[in-house]
Amino acid sequence: MDPLLQRALEIANRPRPATRQPDVIRHEDTIIEPAHPTAKPVYFLRNDGVIHGPATVTNLAKVGSGETATYWVIVEFQGQASWVRSDRLRTRKQFEAQHRPQMVEFVKEPR
Repeated sequence: MDPLLQRALEIANRPRPATRQPDVIRHEDTIIEPAHPTAKPVYFLRNDGVIHGPATVTNLAKVGSGETATYWVIVEFQGQASWVRSDRLRTRKQFEAQHRPQMVEFVKEPR
């Protein structure tokens, strides 16, 4: 046998350390996979107009396919899981610079 071919077979058949494959969930056009263990915290805009965070990223998801696909970050914030669409992500600088809405009481004029 050719020594180069024999060496290639030895390398191919060499035992490898077990590597853990990520727990990827696929269902129709939805893919969910775990985020990197050292992923940085994220900030996100909610429907109340306030940027919230920092939140811990737990998973990443893709819903749909092609041009209609949307990308999501699944986060844990204040003990609850939330799906955050990628276009709602904000920077820490934006979080710190935001003006928080305040409740205002209207002054009633005497009658």
